[in-house]
Amino acid sequence: MDNDSRDLEPGNGGPPEEIDAGDVMPLDRVPSAPRPLPVPGWSAGATALVEISPGPTRKDRYRVKYTPPLRPPIRRDWMDVPLTERILREIEERLVDVSGKLDRGIRSPHTGARTTPQTGSMIEELKSLGQMMYIHVLTRAIRNQLACDGLFLEFGVDESLLKFPWELIYDGRQFLCLRHFVGRFVNSSPQRVVNEDHEGPDPMKELLSVLLISVPEPQPRERRGAHRNFTSPGDEPSSLIEASKETEAIERILHQCGVTEDNETLKILRGPKATEDAVREELTRHDKRYHIIHYCGHAAFDRSASNESRIMLYDKDITSDHLEGFLSQNRPVFCFINACESAKLPEASKRFNIYGLAQAFLMSGAYLVGNRYRVDDRAAAAFAGEFYRSLLLKRKSLGESMLHARLKCQEARPNRLDWTQFVLYGDPRFDFSAFFGPKGRSTFPTPLGV
Repeated sequence: MDNDSRDLEPGNGGPPEEIDAGDVMPLDRVPSAPRPLPVPGWSAGATALVEISPGPTRKDRYRVKYTPPLRPPIRRDWMDVPLTERILREIEERLVDVSGKLDRGIRSPHTGARTTPQTGSMIEELKSLGQMMYIHVLTRAIRNQLACDGLFLEFGVDESLLKFPWELIYDGRQFLCLRHFVGRFVNSSPQRVVNEDHEGPDPMKELLSVLLISVPEPQPRERRGAHRNFTSPGDEPSSLIEASKETEAIERILHQCGVTEDNETLKILRGPKATEDAVREELTRHDKRYHIIHYCGHAAFDRSASNESRIMLYDKDITSDHLEGFLSQNRPVFCFINACESAKLPEASKRFNIYGLAQAFLMSGAYLVGNRYRVDDRAAAAFAGEFYRSLLLKRKSLGESMLHARLKCQEARPNRLDWTQFVLYGDPRFDFSAFFGPKGRSTFPTPLGV
């Protein structure tokens, strides 16, 4: 059944109708089996899992475990693959080189000048890099399994491997993230305690609630010595013109779903209203839980201390360790951190590691979409708009929405490679369709024309 319509059928979800014990039950009213309560769930479809980890004895060599779509009764354990530290260093060096070329295509925050790298040659470099990962990470059997299209595909990796773009593995025909619905998860170290007591939302009791934080032009910041946020002249972030349009586009999509400020299911902190005090107040409310939190603005990634990575609010920066504390009060289900043209870092090898900032959200148990590297604000707006259009209007899963958003971003910015930078941390099958079903509390209308 198509995912767009399965939740709109009468009787989908919820317990069977109660019948008085004294009644004679007609045959056509005999319940077959109790159906589960409608909770945000998982889209139907074939799933596969690729896990990558250092070997148990030789840490300079890596191994892979693969779980295929058709789960066999006897499953293979870890398999050795020809991926070594030397190969990873070579991949990282090439990734730094590609990132540097992409960097030169970003608009200057002061002059507005923009240089565009040769997209064709850049794509060829990414294909070569992706094929290198394909050869050294995936066995022949795994390659054959992934040769189809449309799998829900998860990559599970250790923290040390998060900086690599596994979504851009190239099979000789296409990047995996343009063939499959891809997400990733982190095999955390024993020192990290992830909040596993994550209570999912119940649409029988809750209305879908969204917090939008939009900071296209924060107030000027004072210099911070060696650890100041920005390395451009004057240490001032650029104005993100498209961030305001992004917020307006998402707001229109939410309104079509019945999520509005009038019925208190939507809160928008925009521009001067997006202060540190206001954001803290919303994240720690005792009477309100936001299922979706979306941020668009600047982010700064600290090269020496991940807990000092931060997002920029209108008046102050809010660090990842403070975010983690706030989010533990009322845990969200999903967060989108759209860090447009984020702060430069002196070390290019650190530029594509968003995990320091992402940890604050992931440690709460929330799923997350973020960009590995700073992106153009127009591309970011195009990606975010299509993502929510697919997720909420078309009722698609997170993974499907990621693929649709990548394609839209390609179309909107054909001379740029911003579509390669977005990453989903979480189960790609997850969707919010149950919020719009007839048994949930939500009274949102079915969107027209989707």
